[in-house]
Amino acid sequence: MPTAHFKPPDYDRVYNTPGSPPLPAPDTEVELPQRSLNEEEVGFLDLNPDLEARRTNDATALSPSPSASRRLSVTQQSKFINYVDEQLMEVRRKTIKLLGMNQYSTGEIIADYQQLCEFILLSLKGDDIDKKILFGQVDYLLTIAGDITDALDKLNFKGVSQDVLDLLKLLDTKFTKLLPLMKQTEVVRLVSLAERTRPSIVTAFERAQVTGYHDQLASVYEQVLENV
Repeated sequence: MPTAHFKPPDYDRVYNTPGSPPLPAPDTEVELPQRSLNEEEVGFLDLNPDLEARRTNDATALSPSPSASRRLSVTQQSKFINYVDEQLMEVRRKTIKLLGMNQYSTGEIIADYQQLCEFILLSLKGDDIDKKILFGQVDYLLTIAGDITDALDKLNFKGVSQDVLDLLKLLDTKFTKLLPLMKQTEVVRLVSLAERTRPSIVTAFERAQVTGYHDQLASVYEQVLENV
């Protein structure tokens, strides 16, 4: 296996990305590295001592740590950013193939975003979260939220309705907790996403003929909108 080369954190890119970039057109092949964090790299990140593999394709999931949040070193931040960037590209590649060639399922896409959210949130565990430990996690969560909202107009959520609702609930809860630490531009971006997602998911469920989720649909991003 070739040696992985990690770039230093690009803080300007991380903090100033204006929004989720558009997905390439269907049937467009995207070349990107096919790699997840190996055990040595995850151990070096040292986000949690109780690491547990949850996938058979070598993707690594990290279980939540009860310990207080702490600031990652520059090297750890670099590895973190590199990994999240790669995984975002991978999920988008899968989405393109699902739309163009039906090679993946909507359930796989949602599961990938769920796992990536959990990985990002692992660096924000604890009761003492402050701006000192932030180096782009909010931007990544907003990007994922934007991708999910964009996917509502394209994918069929029949059979995975509860999964997408659970993921949106997770984002709603975590964004609400992070609101006091967010920049004004991030808050504006979040509110825009929340207001766009609420009608979009109703339309997506109606299009897929999914019924029985009236209360959960009404509560999508409810906490965020009540607390801004």
